[in-house]
Amino acid sequence: MANLKTRYMGLEIDSPLVAGSSGLTRDAAGVARLEGAGIGAVVLKSIFEEQVTHEVDGMAGPGTGVDAHPEAAEYIRAYGTAHAEENYLERITESVAAVRIPVIASIHCVQAGKWVDFARKAQQAGASGIELNVFVPPFDASVDGRQIEQLYIDIADSVRRVVTVPVSMKIGYHFTGMANFLKALSGHVDALVLFNRFFRMTIDTETMKLVPSVPYSEKHEHEISLRWVSGLFGVLGCDIAASTGINSADVAVKMILAGASAVQVSSVLYQGGVDSVGTINKGIAEWMDRHGFSSIEDFRGSVSRNYSTNQSQFDRVQFMKFSVGHE
Repeated sequence: MANLKTRYMGLEIDSPLVAGSSGLTRDAAGVARLEGAGIGAVVLKSIFEEQVTHEVDGMAGPGTGVDAHPEAAEYIRAYGTAHAEENYLERITESVAAVRIPVIASIHCVQAGKWVDFARKAQQAGASGIELNVFVPPFDASVDGRQIEQLYIDIADSVRRVVTVPVSMKIGYHFTGMANFLKALSGHVDALVLFNRFFRMTIDTETMKLVPSVPYSEKHEHEISLRWVSGLFGVLGCDIAASTGINSADVAVKMILAGASAVQVSSVLYQGGVDSVGTINKGIAEWMDRHGFSSIEDFRGSVSRNYSTNQSQFDRVQFMKFSVGHE
């Protein structure tokens, strides 16, 4: 019988499935439902650094430009209360008391600063780990890549100085020389989550306004994460969690074969309900039984770039195979 137990961020979990930060993990009741469905761990809905520092009102005030976009102003103010920090810490304590699985606090941040002490408070409230959800927008042409990369390392180091629980960082893929940078960053965290699916927008050509795009990830979106998980397995000095587009056992197995210690799920929980967790777990176990694997470690990383006898050929053949068939 297949055993789905594994380790992620140094934490032992009963399933490689981790519920990503979302509205489904906003409170203890939601966390308990996910545990009942068979999830391995949960990442609580993120608190934003602006909430911790009580700066949200300033983000949506006069002269910020946000008032020209009422929807954006409403969104920002909805997150900003003077009691946000207190409420979040209470949510951690209640969730930890309600379940036995690891409860990971999530902080959405863009800089190291006065919010960092909140990570220590999250640990004191009972969090099993801290996930730093970081995106430093690379839109400022006056800031070079090295400055942006250093911000990620500074954020990780500032948090590691105040906590003893494991720390992960969830990031995007807007980096140059990404393998080199992520290898360096991996020395500062216990896990990297590849990758964040950022809010997407499009333009309504009739109203000529920005509008939200598709809110949920689609299956094909897993392919970017899959390529990088495979390429970085055995290279990074930390665990890897795969994220985005993981909506079935088949995709979860692919990520583990590529080298992921865990996979984060979110959209599938909205679209298929929390029972999707049990369906995916069952599918992984059945696949393992068919192929004679008794544990996750029996096959994790077995189809990764690191296992290729010719790594440069592995890189180039991805392009060549596609091109040859589409001349």
